[in-house]
Parts: sequence; structure tokens; C-alpha cells
Amino acid sequence: MRHGLLLAALLLGGCVCAPAATTASPTPTATPSASASTTPSATPTSTTAAGTFISPSGLYRLTLVPPWRRSECLSATSPGDQRILAFESFLAVREEDEFSTDIGSPFDEIFVRAERNTDLLTPRAWIQSGKLGQSSTQTLEDATLDAKPAVLMKNGPGFIAAYVVADRSIIYAIGYRRGFNSTIDPAVMERIVTSFHVLADNERPSPTPTPAPAPRSAEAVADALADGFARKDADALAAVMAPCMSQGAEQAGGSTMPRVRFVAELKRSFAAGVAVTVQPRPIETDNSGSFVRSTWTQPDQQTSRRDLYLRNDRNDGGRWVWHLVLVRQPPR
Repeated sequence: MRHGLLLAALLLGGCVCAPAATTASPTPTATPSASASTTPSATPTSTTAAGTFISPSGLYRLTLVPPWRRSECLSATSPGDQRILAFESFLAVREEDEFSTDIGSPFDEIFVRAERNTDLLTPRAWIQSGKLGQSSTQTLEDATLDAKPAVLMKNGPGFIAAYVVADRSIIYAIGYRRGFNSTIDPAVMERIVTSFHVLADNERPSPTPTPAPAPRSAEAVADALADGFARKDADALAAVMAPCMSQGAEQAGGSTMPRVRFVAELKRSFAAGVAVTVQPRPIETDNSGSFVRSTWTQPDQQTSRRDLYLRNDRNDGGRWVWHLVLVRQPPR
């Protein structure tokens, strides 16, 4: 609950929503993007049976136990590292409750990483090369996963257990970690992890053609922000949001949350009397990207400047989206 109040405070006032970090400006958590629409988009997954999750990469499947779901914010549809073919995380909380901060996610998490194994390393050699990091308490033991030889790494850096298995020229790491507010029986996470299956070529779903989205420029997003905030229309603003929204403050921490939660926070802020004026031109640029300025006011509180950052989203056909709110320090 405390974290939820802090997140709301950043939208309602000028508070920082995470523990402070000594940086000149926050580096928001990297958040993959998918198609923006007038309503929060569905998770890009394919289902072949109840509880069966097939990765958008087409490489593997898991059997998820409700309420486990893929987290759009913690997964990477198009990782920047060309060696990584997929990186996906799964949570057992609703999108409306999900968030993460500079110090990580407070929730129990299952993760799957698929990486090119061009050197054809064995799972043990891959782990020993430091690909998953190192921990003074870690142990390695031989195991079997998906009817393939595997290595089980326990008590790794930041996770409880992870299986590593190689299949042809790809290596997979599948594991789970306990959150700050852990509520899940580890046996449940172990059951999901051990349901992992590498898809053979004839098991992979056929690609579904999708129409190219209509082009959208940075100027169009800036104008939509000015109009949506003027009308206090959070649903209209959702149409130009990235699937994951980040917010932070200069010389302080930040947070990331799904679009659906960010929209709900905005609606509560508008209901509490927050008014926002957006200056759609000029579109400025700094080390963090392109942005437009906005002024946020609330009764009985100091007015604050917040810059609304835009980016060209390669995962959305090159359309521009709004993805970050950065609270500027007040003039001295």
C-alpha cells in the first residue's frame, strides 16, 4: 500500500515515487512498446489451450497458473542486445496493481531468457561465463528440463533458482525470484518453470499478418497531449501512451507502470483537482530525448513543471508515443 500511495503522490503533487538516486536526471526503466490504441492493448500472446502461453518469439511455451500473466513492462519484445532473442517476465498481480521502481519490482516473478549460443557452450559453461551474474551463495547441479540435460542454479544473484538448457544454437534460462512483498508459494513458481517447452519448428504458430498502423508524428502526439489534458480526458491520453509509462524526477528515482494503471492514476488526479497545461510547441530535445513542457497545478500546492517525453516506437510501426513524465526541480 505504501508504494501505491507514493505512486499516486507523484501524479497528485511533486513527490518522488521511489527512493532517491544520485543522478543528474533519472534513467527510466527500459520499457518495451507495442501498438498504442484507444484502450490498453492486450498482451501479445498466443493461447493454444487453457493456461498455455506461447511466447511472441515463437520459441517456447509455458503452462501458466492463474493469475500469472506476462508483464509487458518487465518483458522486452525487441531487446537491444542482438544476442538476446527473447526476455519475458511473468507476474501474479493485475496490471492495475503492477509497478516497478529504481530498486526493482516488489512482486514475485518468473523470467525466461533466450539467447543466441553461437559458441555452442554447454549450460554449465554458459553459467560459469557469468551470463547470469555471480553470487557467493550460488550452487550448480545437474538437472533435466523439457527432457533435455540442464543445469539448475540456486541462490543466484537476485533469483532463487534458474534452469539453463541448450537447444541447437539457442540457450535458455528459466527461473524465478521472490519479490519484496512475496506472497506466492515457491512450489507454484517451480511448477510453472518446469512446464517450459522449446517449440519444434512444426509446433510454432504461423505468423499472423497485421495491418501497418496509421503514421503518427511527434507533433500529432504533442497536440493530442495538449487537447487531452485540457479536457482532463485520461482515455484520450491513453491513445498516445506507450504500453508502459515511466515517471520520475530530476536527481531522484522513478517508477514504471502499465498504461492501464497510469490512466487510472490520472483519472484520480483529475478528480482531485489537478490541472495540466501542455505547451505543444516547440518540441525540445535533451539527453533524455524529445519532450514538450507542461505545467501541473493542484489546489493549495506549488505549481510544478513536468516535461512529457515522446519517442519513435519501432515496435509500433515507427509511430510516436508518449512514454515518460519528468518532474523538473523548481527554480532556486
